[in-house]
Amino acid sequence: MSLILFFAPAFLGLFLVGLMAGRKRVITEVAANRRLLTRILVAGGSVGLVGNAVGAWVVMSASESKDLGFLLVGMGIISVFGPVLTAAYVVGTVMLIDRKPSLCFLPPLAAVGRMALTNYLGQSLVATTIFYGYGLGLAGTVGRLGTIGVAVMIFAAQVVFSTIWLKVFRYGPMEWLWRSLTYRARQPMLRERSPTLMPP
Repeated sequence: MSLILFFAPAFLGLFLVGLMAGRKRVITEVAANRRLLTRILVAGGSVGLVGNAVGAWVVMSASESKDLGFLLVGMGIISVFGPVLTAAYVVGTVMLIDRKPSLCFLPPLAAVGRMALTNYLGQSLVATTIFYGYGLGLAGTVGRLGTIGVAVMIFAAQVVFSTIWLKVFRYGPMEWLWRSLTYRARQPMLRERSPTLMPP
């Protein structure tokens, strides 16, 4: 509960920034906002990388020394600079798509994004099963590089899974459930298949 209260202002701020950006069409109209987007990419990327590197160092140092106060400081730094770096990532991706929309790796990444809720919950379930005590309990035993490797493998699996799933279904499982609850009606799940042409 205390962590929720700690991060709640940051989450609310992010929602408001996203709402404002959507209404101003900052991301959807790239050509008209190219100068602003470039500034966000360069400044946000630079400041965000440095800030998150400092925050990560503080968190890791606090974890090793088991200093709760120092740990909260590190989390506070990341909660400030994390969204800054995220904004740079988003802007960079949008500008890349606008310039080269035919890049081969974009459709698989788009599939992951279309199933964001399913992938978020699935990633959390798999990662906690690997690292927490109720599963394999590997936390603290695989090292930092090992942890990064596990994260990359989970994401790679989700890219493959999302791409295959969306060839058959309209939405991810959790996205379908969310839409059905939102509209209070069962939403169509299967994709409509093109009719097979009969030989003359």
